[in-house]
Amino acid sequence: MKLTLILSILMLLTSCASKNKSKGKEFSPMKAKSSLVKGKTTKAEVIKLFGSPEMVNFDSNGSEQWVYSKSSTEWEDSYSEVDVLAADFVSDTLVAGLPSFGSSESSRSDKTRTLEVYFNKKGLLDYYEFSTNTL
Repeated sequence: MKLTLILSILMLLTSCASKNKSKGKEFSPMKAKSSLVKGKTTKAEVIKLFGSPEMVNFDSNGSEQWVYSKSSTEWEDSYSEVDVLAADFVSDTLVAGLPSFGSSESSRSDKTRTLEVYFNKKGLLDYYEFSTNTL
C-alpha cells in the first residue's frame, strides 16, 4: 500500500508542469489573420474580438494605433527516471526520507505577445502587426 502511494507520488513528480498567467481575451496570429480585414474591420469589431486596448496612440495624420500585450511565464520541472526506478528498491518501512538517485531541473520561459492594430482617419483597419518575444 505504501509502496503504491510512493510510486504514485513519484510518477506525478516526473510529469512536466506549466503555468500560464494572462488576463483578458486571448489573441493569436491565427485569430488576427482570420478576423482583421484591411479597410473593413471597425474599432468596435476589434474591441469585440480582443477587448479594450492597453494603450492607444495617435499620430499627426489622424491615424490611431491600438496596442494589445499578453505576458506569460511557463515553468517546466523535469526529474530523471532514476527517481522512479529507485522506488522499486524502497521497502515499506522507508516511507519518510526517500533516497534520491536522480536529478531534477527547472526552467522558466517568459513570453510576451504583442498585437498592434492601426486605424485610418475613418476608423477602419489600416494594418496590424503581431509579434512574440521570448526570454
